[in-house]
Amino acid sequence: MPGMMHYGRLAWSPDGRHLAAASGASLTVLDSHGEIVARLRLPSKYYQDVAFTPCGRFLAAVSNEKTLKVYETASWSLRHELAWEIGPLKTLAFSPDGMLGAASGTRKIVVWDIDW
Repeated sequence: MPGMMHYGRLAWSPDGRHLAAASGASLTVLDSHGEIVARLRLPSKYYQDVAFTPCGRFLAAVSNEKTLKVYETASWSLRHELAWEIGPLKTLAFSPDGMLGAASGTRKIVVWDIDW
């Protein structure tokens, strides 16, 4: 891992080629050799959790700014941004078949169909 930063959440891509590491307002993506391939930042809030979709095409991240951001792994660009009225988002997960996503907020969970 680069530097002596504290990383709160980690997620491997399904093919093992990338590791996403969330630390405060920064989301760092490393290749399997530990080289940084992308660094994504939030303007003022913090990433709480990260997960790759089972197909590996997308990396999703939730933050305490109450949004889910979805980045396309081919370019690491923002592809989707979703928000629900369930408070700051804490965790997320995808079903093994990649058809459903789930995110938790303040004592609530939202489940949605993935149609990207």
